[in-house]
Amino acid sequence: MKVLHVLPYIDPRKGGPVSAVDSLVDLCVQKNIDSSILVINNTFQCCAFENIPLNYEFEKISFLSLFSPRRLIYTFLTIRNILNKYDIIHVHVPFSLSAIISCFICLFLKKCYIISPHGSFSSWAMSKKKLKKKFFMNTIGNVFFKKAIFVHSTSSYEKDQILLNTKLNNIKILHLPVKKYEHNNSILTKKNKSDILKLVTVCRLDPVKNIPLLFEVIYDLNQIGMNISLDVYGAGDETYYRSIANLIHQYKLENCIRLLGFLGRNDLEKELSKYDLFILLSTHENYSMATVEALSVGLPVITSSEVGISSDIIEYNAGLVVPLCDINLLKLAIRKFLQFGLSPQNGLNALKLFNERFSYSAVGSEIKLFYTVRH
Repeated sequence: MKVLHVLPYIDPRKGGPVSAVDSLVDLCVQKNIDSSILVINNTFQCCAFENIPLNYEFEKISFLSLFSPRRLIYTFLTIRNILNKYDIIHVHVPFSLSAIISCFICLFLKKCYIISPHGSFSSWAMSKKKLKKKFFMNTIGNVFFKKAIFVHSTSSYEKDQILLNTKLNNIKILHLPVKKYEHNNSILTKKNKSDILKLVTVCRLDPVKNIPLLFEVIYDLNQIGMNISLDVYGAGDETYYRSIANLIHQYKLENCIRLLGFLGRNDLEKELSKYDLFILLSTHENYSMATVEALSVGLPVITSSEVGISSDIIEYNAGLVVPLCDINLLKLAIRKFLQFGLSPQNGLNALKLFNERFSYSAVGSEIKLFYTVRH
């Protein structure tokens, strides 16, 4: 069985599909599933990887151009020849040009293929270019999705979002795996009440992540004498970065909040064990690899109810889930953790949730079946 993942080029610092494909391919290789990656950008620069996770930095190989009719034909023929070598094509980010071309070729070749929306059908995502997306789904997009073996959802939350915005019924859930690293067991012990509560968030620097709301919470709680610090890991648009940096200055929180930039997954997971609590307040998050990474080191988490794995966090009591933008409830949640100390059980529950739902072992038991079920 040979699987090819097809995705558009996305800056790895923005996470999302890149992290997802990286983890899936790494696990497939461990489970002896022949897996490769084809990356195509909007000018048809391509790069292929065989049986290795997607590197964070790679050289794109340009061998064709969108603007020449002769080369456009060559593009389709070349991609067709690549896809024809594989048993299953896993197409990521369905509204991208690479996905549209790949689905079209799969139908032409009568190839089995899977589509991963990666949050494309959330209410937040659908509000962007709404008319174009609706037109696409009412025409060729509807055919692409219905002809797929199934549509891959990363969480029950994402499945609900897909059902809310489409009439698809061929949806299958497979969590994205995260590799577990050695963690520092001291994070599972109760801290003294006098200690600073060290918060961390990991996300793309983007308005959808609600970073200003988090800053407001930190400001208000420090104003009433609570000792809290926050480190933010992530990269994004330079304009947005400057706006949140200015916000830190306006709140006079330079001693409490640090913007630490992007870190690769290996380095990041080693850093996470230094903190007491992970927090993510996204307006929308179909899954959240960063939250799973926090769970993997036994870190309790606070998330908004719009984070894809929030229902799992509630089920395992691995932290707290707060309604989106309810700043008063959010303050109470953080105050509770500060006043009463971190419960060792929260950390143990976080590890249990990770091991049973999101680890290589847990997802690995499902992944072979995921890629062998066909029409």
